Amino acid sequence: MKNLIKTEFIKLKKANVWTSVAVIPMISILFGSGNYYMNREILQNQWYSLWTQVSLFYGFFFYAIILAITASYSWRMEHKDNNWNRILALPYTYSQLIISKFISISIVSLFIQSIFVVFYYITGKFIFQFQTGFPYEVFLWAGISWIISIAICTMQSFISMKIKYFSIPVGIALFLCFVGIGFYIFNEIGLGENLAYFSPNSLLIVGMSSNKSEILKASEYIKMIVSTILFTIFFTLLSIRSIKKMRKC
Repeated sequence: MKNLIKTEFIKLKKANVWTSVAVIPMISILFGSGNYYMNREILQNQWYSLWTQVSLFYGFFFYAIILAITASYSWRMEHKDNNWNRILALPYTYSQLIISKFISISIVSLFIQSIFVVFYYITGKFIFQFQTGFPYEVFLWAGISWIISIAICTMQSFISMKIKYFSIPVGIALFLCFVGIGFYIFNEIGLGENLAYFSPNSLLIVGMSSNKSEILKASEYIKMIVSTILFTIFFTLLSIRSIKKMRKC
């Protein structure tokens, strides 16, 4: 398993995916900071107000899109030539092949989160020069949303495994972002109780407190983690089942 994960990182390095990983969180911070600067008269809660702006773009779209790009790159080599036959001939179980994929993507996801938080801190501390203390709630929001992102990693890994074209899974990820936003909005206005828990993307929005910096009840975070685990197990089993079918064909 360890060797498989190392191999995945070598492939991602050769694909230069790290450029997207570094740049897209910075773009999210840039857009959100610009929006915060233009509305400083209304957004007067410094760190918290800045968080609502930068996490709005990031949690709604950019984070999931980066994960989709990473997953597409991760499966790109398998779809070339006859690489599928070579992969299936390796002395590893189907479970190991699938799990190594989403573990490597999840590690990239953690790196993405770290970059996002670091640039958020730099922006507030050195550009806007906030005088209040750094809000440690940010680590909760970043941490819980990273856990939730694991479900998105397994989902996008499955989609990228099934579709050989690089851009289509990314397009599907964008569509799923809109689905997640819809579920989130319906949940917020009371048209669907707990509807946000039926989409990994809407879970991400809630967990990150995008556009609304608040600490939820412990029961809410527990439900998010349970939903994440269920989504992760579902897409992992679905991926293993699909790769077994490929072997039989």
